[in-house]
Amino acid sequence: MNIKYAIKATFAVFERQLLIMWRKRIYFILSLLMPAFIIFGIGPAAEFLTGGSVSTEYMITGIICFSIIFGSMQGPLSLLQDKEQGYLKVELVSPIPRFSIILGQSLSGGFRAILQSTLIYSIALISGQAASFSINPLNIMGFLLMGVIISIFVEGFFSGLLALTKNVESFSLASQLIGMPLILLSNVFIPTNSYQGLLSFIRYFGYFNPVNHALNGIRYFLLGYCPGFEPWEPWIGPVSILLVSAYAAICTISGTYLFLRSVKK
Repeated sequence: MNIKYAIKATFAVFERQLLIMWRKRIYFILSLLMPAFIIFGIGPAAEFLTGGSVSTEYMITGIICFSIIFGSMQGPLSLLQDKEQGYLKVELVSPIPRFSIILGQSLSGGFRAILQSTLIYSIALISGQAASFSINPLNIMGFLLMGVIISIFVEGFFSGLLALTKNVESFSLASQLIGMPLILLSNVFIPTNSYQGLLSFIRYFGYFNPVNHALNGIRYFLLGYCPGFEPWEPWIGPVSILLVSAYAAICTISGTYLFLRSVKK
């Protein structure tokens, strides 16, 4: 396989997805409304009501990760649209490597994640609601890279799910049934170590929840620590980054295989 040609093919798919995103930019703009609501409304209110145990910065890092995950969950739908419109057949009969289709799609999701993360980060800093956020260029680069890795992981996973569900209705239902519980049982908005008694299972489930590891990576770069994982704090950030990177690689490979196998049927 010609590596140079594979790279060109990947970026061709990537460029096409960016054009599609530009034509549907209203959806991207509307996706910023909820983060703005968290920054200026729910975040300060939660900090006041909890006496500071749940800070605005904590909520903002949660909504950044939530926005990346939720946006990436919808990304694979463009593959289904390509299939229904016949464009995917053109890509499959061309001599481009098959993995370039999924990888280009995932990279476009990563680019969208960078835009979303940068805008939310900037709004939070300018508004004064994120005074504890790091402004170190290396930390910011790490934070943005983490957003790309999360997006690639989510898009790869849900591309495989799309292959198994076959249609938009089944995919939407399955993605919500899988995605929302993982998000709600994570430390997106509430530290998992705050659950006690009958709800303590959420705390232990959190160690295996990939959403928690994604959040740990973001908080490691922006806040310098990972709330809810204090006993493992010195190393949980780097370990979470490695875990999410491994998830991204596995899901991209398996998602490509499952989707292309479903297309051939």
